[in-house]
Amino acid sequence: SGKATLKQGETQIKICNTNLTAKKQVYLTAEKQDFAQILRVKSKATNVEDENCPSFFIAAIDRPLDYDLVFRWLIIE
Repeated sequence: SGKATLKQGETQIKICNTNLTAKKQVYLTAEKQDFAQILRVKSKATNVEDENCPSFFIAAIDRPLDYDLVFRWLIIE
């Protein structure tokens, strides 16, 4: 699990985590709920040929916000 911040004006953020596998699920929860936007896992990748980030997911929203969006993430099997 962890905490991340999607910066103001951005629509996605890449989160690297070596515990992520193809069978595991990622859950996201925003600290400040914006009912006009849905925070979602846009994509995830495992076994990437990048020694600094071999597994990751991308958390995304549809439109940029005018504030930083702080959220928590959880990887479960």
